[in-house]
Formats: sequence, structure tokens, C-alpha cells
Amino acid sequence: MPSLCSFRYSGRFSTSLFYLSKDATLTDLYICFPDREAIPQLFYYELDRALPDDLSGLTVLTICSNALKSRLPCSMIETKMNNLRSLRELQLLMLGMEMDNLANIYLFLKACHCSKLERLFVQLPATSDVPLEDLVEDVRVVLPEDVLANLRMVKVMNFNWRRFEVQLVSLLLRKATSLHKMLLVSPNLAPLHVPGVREADPFSSHRSFDQWTHYG
Repeated sequence: MPSLCSFRYSGRFSTSLFYLSKDATLTDLYICFPDREAIPQLFYYELDRALPDDLSGLTVLTICSNALKSRLPCSMIETKMNNLRSLRELQLLMLGMEMDNLANIYLFLKACHCSKLERLFVQLPATSDVPLEDLVEDVRVVLPEDVLANLRMVKVMNFNWRRFEVQLVSLLLRKATSLHKMLLVSPNLAPLHVPGVREADPFSSHRSFDQWTHYG
């Protein structure tokens, strides 16, 4: 169906996935696999095969943290999500937020060539099973200078002031030179007492932009 422009899938992963027309010209794509158990690497090859050959016209992408791994370079192969040059809006549904999930976000932004990205929405999990003391390690990935050059708005849901969340916000503030608005929706009135959080305060600079923290 070449005329297909929008596609949404939410459900368990399976070896018998959907398969879209290779010449479909998608502009809006939603993929979420809410499984908590480990997903075999073979599944990610199947996911890549299920997508159209050319995603360069995609303008809105919603993707969960499980599906983020589908384009990681562990196998040293190119994937169809390596060319998102028209992407304007990215929504990340983080089902967990361990340090490898943060690294996955960085690697996704680095590899997908989405330099036209204007809006980023990150939905963090409301709770985490990982002890706070296990989340203080820094994640270091060098992003190309232009990867977030056009990002103008960021919204982060369930922001809990954990170190990895602060790291993510700090990265966006450093790299998104055109950022006009950042909205953090947090249930906590103050940063948690986690080593390194105050030292890594993302708003310690004097950069001018609209930053709102909403306490839910």
C-alpha cells in the first residue's frame, strides 16, 4: 500500500510481525512493545525488515525504549532508521530508565541523522525498580554538533531528578542551541538526595530560555 502515510503498532513482540509495503511513504509512525522480558536480537532484524525501505519522509516518530534498540550498531549493520532527515517530532516512551536506556537515546540521536528535529517528548517511567545508587554512572556519547541544532521544544514527563534524567536534560541544554522551551513534569518538589545530582544541575548555567517545572 504505497499510499500509507500513518501506521501505529502497540503490542507484544512476535516473530510474525506486521510487514509494511516496501515503497510506503510514511510520515507518522508509532511503535511500542511494552514487554518487560528480554527481547531476542533476532527480533530487531525482523522489525527492520517489517518497515518500508525509505523512512526519509517521516516527520513524526513515537518509539518505545524496547524498539530503540532496533537501530543500535551492535551488529555493525545499517538500519532503516538511520535516515530520518525529515523528522520534526520525536516521542520517546521509556519503559525503563536504567543507564543503558540513556545510552540508547544518545546513540539513536547520533545515528539517525535527524538534524531537523524541532520537538522532543520523553515519557519516563513513573517508578523504577533500579536502586538510586546504581544510577549515578555517567554516560558519555559524543553527538554531532548539528544533531539538535533545530530543537526548539522539550517536554519530559515523570522527571524525578535522578542522575541519568539530569544527564539527559543537561545534554539537551548543551546541544540544543535553538531551544526556546523546556517543560519538566515532576512529582518531586526538590531534587532527590542522590550523589552527583546537585553537582550536575542542568540549570546552573545562565542561558536564557523558557524552563518550566510542573509538579504533578
